[in-house]
Amino acid sequence: MHRRVSHSDIAGAMILAMNPQSLLTLLGAVVGIVGTLGAVYLGQRMSRTWQREQWIRDNRIMEFRKLLNALADSLRVEMTLYAGAVLEPDQQKAIVESHASTMRTIRTRIFTIDFVQRTQIEVTWSEALQQHQKMFDVPALAAVFSEIRNQILIDATSRNSKKSSKH
Repeated sequence: MHRRVSHSDIAGAMILAMNPQSLLTLLGAVVGIVGTLGAVYLGQRMSRTWQREQWIRDNRIMEFRKLLNALADSLRVEMTLYAGAVLEPDQQKAIVESHASTMRTIRTRIFTIDFVQRTQIEVTWSEALQQHQKMFDVPALAAVFSEIRNQILIDATSRNSKKSSKH
Protein backbone atom coordinates (compact mmCIF):
# COMPACT_ATOMS: atom_id res chain seq x y z
CA MET A 1 0.00 0.00 0.00
CA HIS A 2 1.28 3.41 -0.87
CA ARG A 3 1.45 6.06 1.71
CA ARG A 4 0.03 9.38 0.66
CA VAL A 5 2.61 12.18 0.84
CA SER A 6 1.44 15.30 2.66
CA HIS A 7 2.51 18.88 2.15
CA SER A 8 4.25 18.89 5.52
CA ASP A 9 6.30 15.85 4.44
CA ILE A 10 7.41 17.69 1.33
CA ALA A 11 8.21 20.86 3.26
CA GLY A 12 10.17 18.90 5.86
CA ALA A 13 12.17 17.12 3.16
CA MET A 14 12.96 20.43 1.47
CA ILE A 15 14.20 21.97 4.70
CA LEU A 16 16.43 18.95 5.43
CA ALA A 17 17.83 19.13 1.92
CA MET A 18 18.82 22.80 2.28
CA ASN A 19 22.35 23.73 3.12
CA PRO A 20 22.92 25.55 6.45
CA GLN A 21 23.40 28.95 4.78
CA SER A 22 20.03 28.73 2.99
CA LEU A 23 18.36 27.55 6.17
CA LEU A 24 19.70 30.57 8.07
CA THR A 25 18.50 32.89 5.30
CA LEU A 26 15.03 31.35 5.42
CA LEU A 27 14.94 31.55 9.20
CA GLY A 28 16.01 35.20 9.07
CA ALA A 29 13.23 35.98 6.58
CA VAL A 30 10.63 34.26 8.78
CA VAL A 31 11.84 36.14 11.87
CA GLY A 32 11.74 39.39 9.88
CA ILE A 33 8.18 38.79 8.71
CA VAL A 34 6.98 37.81 12.17
CA GLY A 35 8.76 40.81 13.68
CA THR A 36 7.22 43.18 11.15
CA LEU A 37 3.73 41.81 11.73
CA GLY A 38 4.25 42.04 15.50
CA ALA A 39 5.43 45.63 15.21
CA VAL A 40 2.42 46.57 13.07
CA TYR A 41 0.06 44.93 15.58
CA LEU A 42 1.77 46.62 18.53
CA GLY A 43 1.71 49.97 16.73
CA GLN A 44 -2.01 49.66 16.06
CA ARG A 45 -2.71 48.79 19.70
CA MET A 46 -0.66 51.74 20.91
CA SER A 47 -2.40 54.04 18.46
CA ARG A 48 -5.85 52.88 19.58
CA THR A 49 -4.86 53.35 23.21
CA TRP A 50 -3.53 56.83 22.52
CA GLN A 51 -6.65 57.75 20.53
CA ARG A 52 -8.91 56.56 23.35
CA GLU A 53 -6.93 58.53 25.94
CA GLN A 54 -7.07 61.61 23.71
CA TRP A 55 -10.82 61.16 23.26
CA ILE A 56 -11.28 60.96 27.04
CA ARG A 57 -9.11 64.07 27.58
CA ASP A 58 -11.08 65.99 24.95
CA ASN A 59 -14.38 64.98 26.56
CA ARG A 60 -13.11 65.94 30.02
CA ILE A 61 -12.13 69.38 28.75
CA MET A 62 -15.53 69.78 27.06
CA GLU A 63 -17.28 68.83 30.30
CA PHE A 64 -15.14 71.21 32.33
CA ARG A 65 -16.02 73.96 29.85
CA LYS A 66 -19.76 73.19 30.17
CA LEU A 67 -19.47 73.13 33.95
CA LEU A 68 -17.66 76.46 34.00
CA ASN A 69 -20.22 78.01 31.62
CA ALA A 70 -23.12 76.79 33.76
CA LEU A 71 -21.56 78.21 36.92
CA ALA A 72 -20.81 81.53 35.18
CA ASP A 73 -24.42 81.77 33.96
CA SER A 74 -25.69 81.00 37.45
CA LEU A 75 -23.40 83.69 38.90
CA ARG A 76 -24.56 86.23 36.31
CA VAL A 77 -28.23 85.56 37.09
CA GLU A 78 -27.64 85.55 40.84
CA MET A 79 -25.89 88.92 40.62
CA THR A 80 -29.21 90.46 39.51
CA LEU A 81 -30.46 89.92 43.08
CA TYR A 82 -29.89 92.67 45.59
CA ALA A 83 -31.51 93.74 48.84
CA GLY A 84 -34.92 95.24 48.22
CA ALA A 85 -35.09 94.10 44.61
CA VAL A 86 -38.58 93.51 43.32
CA LEU A 87 -38.51 90.76 40.75
CA GLU A 88 -41.07 90.22 38.07
CA PRO A 89 -42.40 86.66 37.71
CA ASP A 90 -40.32 86.19 34.55
CA GLN A 91 -37.17 87.21 36.42
CA GLN A 92 -37.98 84.83 39.26
CA LYS A 93 -38.56 82.05 36.76
CA ALA A 94 -35.24 82.81 35.01
CA ILE A 95 -33.38 82.58 38.32
CA VAL A 96 -34.97 79.25 39.22
CA GLU A 97 -34.32 77.85 35.72
CA SER A 98 -30.72 79.03 35.77
CA HIS A 99 -30.01 77.38 39.12
CA ALA A 100 -31.81 74.19 38.06
CA SER A 101 -29.78 74.08 34.84
CA THR A 102 -26.54 74.59 36.75
CA MET A 103 -27.33 71.82 39.22
CA ARG A 104 -28.32 69.51 36.34
CA THR A 105 -25.01 70.27 34.63
CA ILE A 106 -23.11 69.51 37.84
CA ARG A 107 -25.00 66.24 38.42
CA THR A 108 -24.76 64.87 34.89
CA ARG A 109 -21.01 64.84 34.39
CA ILE A 110 -19.54 61.60 33.02
CA PHE A 111 -15.85 62.23 32.34
CA THR A 112 -15.40 64.69 35.22
CA ILE A 113 -17.52 62.99 37.87
CA ASP A 114 -14.39 62.21 39.90
CA PHE A 115 -13.61 65.93 40.06
CA VAL A 116 -17.22 66.94 40.85
CA GLN A 117 -17.41 64.44 43.71
CA ARG A 118 -13.95 65.18 45.08
CA THR A 119 -14.48 68.96 45.16
CA GLN A 120 -18.16 68.78 46.21
CA ILE A 121 -19.05 71.57 43.78
CA GLU A 122 -22.78 70.97 44.07
CA VAL A 123 -22.79 71.48 47.83
CA THR A 124 -20.36 74.41 47.71
CA TRP A 125 -22.29 76.26 44.99
CA SER A 126 -25.71 75.58 46.54
CA GLU A 127 -24.54 76.92 49.90
CA ALA A 128 -23.01 79.97 48.24
CA LEU A 129 -26.27 80.73 46.40
CA GLN A 130 -28.34 80.30 49.56
CA GLN A 131 -25.97 82.55 51.50
CA HIS A 132 -26.14 85.20 48.78
CA GLN A 133 -29.95 85.12 48.74
CA LYS A 134 -29.92 85.79 52.50
CA MET A 135 -27.09 88.33 52.77
CA PHE A 136 -26.69 89.71 49.20
CA ASP A 137 -22.91 89.56 49.69
CA VAL A 138 -21.67 89.80 46.09
CA PRO A 139 -17.94 89.65 46.94
CA ALA A 140 -18.46 86.43 48.93
CA LEU A 141 -20.37 84.82 46.05
CA ALA A 142 -17.75 85.98 43.55
CA ALA A 143 -15.01 84.55 45.77
CA VAL A 144 -16.68 81.11 45.85
CA PHE A 145 -17.10 81.21 42.07
CA SER A 146 -13.45 82.20 41.67
CA GLU A 147 -12.31 79.35 43.91
CA ILE A 148 -14.38 76.79 41.98
CA ARG A 149 -13.19 78.22 38.65
CA ASN A 150 -9.56 77.92 39.77
CA GLN A 151 -10.12 74.30 40.82
CA ILE A 152 -11.66 73.55 37.43
CA LEU A 153 -8.80 75.23 35.56
CA ILE A 154 -6.16 73.39 37.57
CA ASP A 155 -7.78 70.00 37.05
CA ALA A 156 -8.65 70.62 33.40
CA THR A 157 -5.10 71.64 32.50
CA SER A 158 -3.24 69.21 34.75
CA ARG A 159 -1.36 66.40 33.03
CA ASN A 160 -1.62 64.45 36.27
CA SER A 161 -5.42 64.48 36.35
CA LYS A 162 -7.08 61.14 35.73
CA LYS A 163 -6.66 60.25 32.08
CA SER A 164 -9.54 57.86 32.18
CA SER A 165 -12.28 57.04 34.59
CA LYS A 166 -12.44 53.32 33.70
CA HIS A 167 -15.56 53.56 31.48
